[in-house]
Amino acid sequence: MLDVIPRSCSVTYGGLNCRSVPSHIISITLNGEQYMIGTVCSEHFLSLRDGIDHLQDIGRIPKGKVAFQEVRTVATACFLNSNKNSYKI
Repeated sequence: MLDVIPRSCSVTYGGLNCRSVPSHIISITLNGEQYMIGTVCSEHFLSLRDGIDHLQDIGRIPKGKVAFQEVRTVATACFLNSNKNSYKI
């Protein structure tokens, strides 16, 4: 399976990285462009959501409109036929 987001939460506490699976993607829209800045697990979601303004004020993350998008798993019946160089989605 192709992973397009980090495998763990982006929160660090006490010098240790949280190893929990992300539940939300955090992005910031700045100057008309959207940037993914990290992921957060369900355990840290509320505290990070409530403290994001402070992180912007102290310069830890860029100022802009912050969005949280729930992570959803998507599965397809996709395969590669290397003999014919064709794809099926």
